[in-house]
Amino acid sequence: PVPIDLAVQTSVAGGVPYSVSVTGLDLVNQKLTSMVALTVGTASASLPITGSIDKNGYFALTAKGTGANKGFGCVLLYDVVTGTYRPGKNTVTAPGQRPVRF
Repeated sequence: PVPIDLAVQTSVAGGVPYSVSVTGLDLVNQKLTSMVALTVGTASASLPITGSIDKNGYFALTAKGTGANKGFGCVLLYDVVTGTYRPGKNTVTAPGQRPVRF
């Protein structure tokens, strides 16, 4: 299949602005692979993200920063049918910030 970009999620949670952008999501050897750009407050990073398609057909994606991006990460559950992230099932983290759940 052709790599896809997921809908960008930008909002404010608990007074903290955040943004999640997954681009070039591709299925390789039964695994989803891509890059995610995260912004939490004023901190931002781009990380490799991997995942799979869960039993409900959602994209279950995770990323964890290392080295210079240590402390950044996310756990995402994306509904392909509606083109939205599943409410209450997503977490984004950044160094020095409280985890953002949406």
